[in-house]
Amino acid sequence: MDFRRGQDPVKSLGLGYGNKMNTKAWKILQFIGSKGEEGAGLTDIQRFLWTELQERSLKDFEMSSNDKWGYNYPSLYNKTRATRGYYNTNLYGTRYKPGLLRKYCRKNERGKWVLERMPEPGENIYENEGFKLVPESLNEMLIKKNRYIK
Repeated sequence: MDFRRGQDPVKSLGLGYGNKMNTKAWKILQFIGSKGEEGAGLTDIQRFLWTELQERSLKDFEMSSNDKWGYNYPSLYNKTRATRGYYNTNLYGTRYKPGLLRKYCRKNERGKWVLERMPEPGENIYENEGFKLVPESLNEMLIKKNRYIK
């Protein structure tokens, strides 16, 4: 990223981001941001991931599957895209981890995803918002043990 006039120098030079700007998640958010207020649909995002980031063919992406709802029989009415659910856990998230779309984007009136914000320097792209296996950090434990916090 190059320095640009009128922007925060820390942000424009990419300081504090570490290797975050080389991740799939960052590139997906940039792709959504490049669509502006028009937004990007889920299929557009999955196509970008499949063809650009994974460097697989568009033909493989659009290949249909006869397996709809777990039934593996040929039918003219059950033609779905085989890659329909590709990367959805990271895009939408789970009960314990919010996904990229819900954390950084919003849906516009046409039902497409529009970028609200990019991750801040030092902010984790993905966070676990579920239960903690360790209820407190080591520092908190030592502070409580030495009675600095009551």
